[in-house]
Amino acid sequence: MSEQIEAFLNGATEALRRREHSECETLCDQALSLLAEGDQRVPEALSLRGTARIQMHKAGGLDDLKRAVQIDPNEPQFQMALGQGFLALGNIEEAEMPLGQAFRMGRGHPAPTLLYARCLLALDKAFMAEQGLGPLVSSGRATPALVRQFAEAKFQNGDVFGARDIL
Repeated sequence: MSEQIEAFLNGATEALRRREHSECETLCDQALSLLAEGDQRVPEALSLRGTARIQMHKAGGLDDLKRAVQIDPNEPQFQMALGQGFLALGNIEEAEMPLGQAFRMGRGHPAPTLLYARCLLALDKAFMAEQGLGPLVSSGRATPALVRQFAEAKFQNGDVFGARDIL
């Protein structure tokens, strides 16, 4: 049965990558029907299903994402998914906390850093975005998207020449 659950979760992940949200939701429902309460894979299934539901504008997506974080608050992927869910629904202020958590737990990983910086810039917190992006950019590990975000943060902070130099 464990192999079947893994097949459902792997299939759900692939369906989400292919933007086949309905299939992802169905596979997650099947996995959740087989998973026992307390199984470490429950938050993964909830997070995947919640992400799919939000993309389909279905009720319950945000609840699934919140529940995944509640079950496993130390997993940056679940925090990031919750933040992305808030962003998708236009709740930028609410996205700041889970994205900030994902950023801190991710320790410089580009994905949560980029999302957190975008959120901060949307909240007119360019100084915080610049502070978060700076170490990654100066270390040379930043992706082009992170470098662009860093330049945007500098520009919003009034450092037009610094922004231009970075670009």
